[in-house]
Amino acid sequence: MRTFGNMEKGYNRQLATAYAAGMMIGSYFFKSSYVSVMEEKHLYLHYAEMPRARQYDQEDAVLRQMAQLDRDFLDRLRDLKCQIRCRLQGEEYLLEFDTGGFESLRCVVDRNGGCRILTGNGDHQPS
Repeated sequence: MRTFGNMEKGYNRQLATAYAAGMMIGSYFFKSSYVSVMEEKHLYLHYAEMPRARQYDQEDAVLRQMAQLDRDFLDRLRDLKCQIRCRLQGEEYLLEFDTGGFESLRCVVDRNGGCRILTGNGDHQPS
């Protein structure tokens, strides 16, 4: 499925990875939604252009990182709703999973599509 016009080069790996991360991390919550539906669609368009094998690789990488987090922390997430806030911070794309103060979870995506997951207690997961 081609989502971009002829004037555009194709997908941006950073934005496509951000969508995959939002989708996979969001699935750990009772319910998740983007604060900006337009930004979600923007990220999705890049993800849709990413080759399917690369989509699976990115999703698996996020799931592997999530599996390394504390089991009690992950259990608490499944009862929470979150809003996903997105922003560019320097050259990194930041996804913040806002639970209204109950738990803290962020995902930082670099320009090459590598991501790391950070929790409120400072856990780092390498990409």
